[in-house]
Amino acid sequence: MSCHPLTSEKRKWTCLRVAVCRYVLVPSIKRPRVAGNKCQLGRTPIKSQRPLKSADSETMEQLVIQEQKKTIERLQTVLCQELKEKKRELNNRTKKNGTVKQALALLQSESTETVENIMTDLKGIDE
Repeated sequence: MSCHPLTSEKRKWTCLRVAVCRYVLVPSIKRPRVAGNKCQLGRTPIKSQRPLKSADSETMEQLVIQEQKKTIERLQTVLCQELKEKKRELNNRTKKNGTVKQALALLQSESTETVENIMTDLKGIDE
């Protein structure tokens, strides 16, 4: 991890203030804006903006590991929500179309149609 990377990526970052460098940046998932002090470039602070006193490398590593664990937990919750939405969508399709087999056949036909469309587009580009 580096301090304040100047990237052109459209990711949201949150800042964790440490003693060695000003901020350790970790990716965040749609975190609400915190009122008060904000980090540079519009990044929201995780904790208060006071520097940690006499923070050695071990405590800094522990803080980074804790933030990574929090990030992983947030990603897991987002993935679980997406999975639930996909299941709901499949259930809705099965209700509309009758059976699970029909819904799966519909999904397969849609995917093969998109693959065929992509292949024809690629052939058109080659010619």
